[in-house]
Amino acid sequence: MNLLRRESEPLSAEFTRSQLHRPMLYRRLLDEVQRRISSARRGFRPVVAAHTTIRGRVVPAGLARYHATGDPRIECRYAELTGSTALLGIVCAALDWISDGGSIPSPFSAEYSTTRLRHDAVGLRRTLSEVTSTPLRAALTDGPRLHLSRLDRPWSDALAMSLAVLSEREHIAGKAHSRETDAFELSTRTDKLWERIVEELLQRAGFDAVRNQSRLGTGVVADPWSGKADSGSRTFPDLVAQFGDDLVVIDAKYKLRSSLVAPSRDDQYQMFAYSHLVADEGRRPSRVMLIYPGTGPTARWYRGPDSTIPLDAYSIPFPQPGDVRTDAAFAQYLDRAGMDLAKQLRDSSR
Repeated sequence: MNLLRRESEPLSAEFTRSQLHRPMLYRRLLDEVQRRISSARRGFRPVVAAHTTIRGRVVPAGLARYHATGDPRIECRYAELTGSTALLGIVCAALDWISDGGSIPSPFSAEYSTTRLRHDAVGLRRTLSEVTSTPLRAALTDGPRLHLSRLDRPWSDALAMSLAVLSEREHIAGKAHSRETDAFELSTRTDKLWERIVEELLQRAGFDAVRNQSRLGTGVVADPWSGKADSGSRTFPDLVAQFGDDLVVIDAKYKLRSSLVAPSRDDQYQMFAYSHLVADEGRRPSRVMLIYPGTGPTARWYRGPDSTIPLDAYSIPFPQPGDVRTDAAFAQYLDRAGMDLAKQLRDSSR
């Protein structure tokens, strides 16, 4: 979404296991195996083993070893009818992963909790105790190429989810059918997101030359005592803009606002300092503003003791899930919220 795209702050992310997706994937796999377990079929599995009598085909290297060492056992290759099929071996490898707690803890409760998921996985694994788990590397290599017979095809979903568990990938629903894809979580600090939203709202509300911290020059904020613009690191306001003839300092406060009391003393002192220290080519702020998420009436306080610079507090509704589903929906939210802020500004100026 365009809201998160800022050249000065490139978006960064890293691949990670999803704390939200994985418990749901585990539960889907366990429920699917539980439904199919009564129809688990025995099948033929290739085996290479040493026997005192020939079974199947003799392995050439085993025959040479038999003649060289005199060991009465000889290696043979054959297909054995067993419940430990390649299909169930991959499924059991996934059950082992869940029962061993190999992934990150679940943040959910009840049937999606870590304890419940491990308990159910252990129960299913005991039911399939005859099955030997396929090693992880072999499961990931052979699983996608495994051909299921007509009678084994009902296990195709369980196989796909088992491979997803073992390869740390996620399952999601497609538009027309189920499909498999890589998944990741994108996290951003909500206070920084609110600052970006407020910047967009100011532009829609009629503010000119809106600048965020990355666009403020080093001379905008001076040190309180030396007055020098190049005397080290400083704290910048969230936003500086022009509104008519006024130079305005705006701080986007991502916190609950009480409309019955003044801002906290920390916030008051912060804005008091900005009202003195911010300058734009010699111009000093004539207004300072706090913009909160939520609802509430506009409030105004004056800087004492000269009472020359007002501190205004505004509330704008935070975007709801429906407002961020598409770029068009989010643009509509910004337009509505911008009009709301513009109306509050007009009312406070009367």
